[in-house]
Amino acid sequence: MRRGKTQVLFNFLPDKTFDHESGQAILRVTRFEIEEEKKLNKRYVLAKVAWLLNQWRTIGEDRLRGFPDPYSQSDRYVLGSPTAVESEIFPLLFQCDNWQCRRVYSYQSIEQAVRFNRDMRCRHCNSTLTQLHHVLIHNCGHIRPFIIPGCPTHGYDHMPIRYGRQPEIHPFPLALSAV
Repeated sequence: MRRGKTQVLFNFLPDKTFDHESGQAILRVTRFEIEEEKKLNKRYVLAKVAWLLNQWRTIGEDRLRGFPDPYSQSDRYVLGSPTAVESEIFPLLFQCDNWQCRRVYSYQSIEQAVRFNRDMRCRHCNSTLTQLHHVLIHNCGHIRPFIIPGCPTHGYDHMPIRYGRQPEIHPFPLALSAV
């Protein structure tokens, strides 16, 4: 995929998730490369950053978390233009396409998915698997994959997802069950 600099700066920052242009996968940015711009007036830009951070201070300190002080920690800021972005499939959560089966599989890494299920087929009925979009997101923005818990009796096999029809009973309309 080729994108302009502005689109990269707004849509493809580190750890940002996005839909692949084919619509076939959800991805997360894993690497972001820039070429440092030496011609820019760093002092001026950091003064503007400090002003913007000060505006957030009136909203609440939580918004400032993760932003170093532009004056005392100016070396933590780099001004540049994006040159490359790399991403990987995220989350690694998949469901069988067979409506009679609907088993789910989650993986800790791409390497684990390739090692245990290179063809991305259901181990129960051999149907294809489709990526699910379920993730866990904290109020601060931290995102992590939804990992299917193992059953004490059956391990990680035979875990289908059943979507509930009564949201007043199931605040998160998703239930896991061993078959």
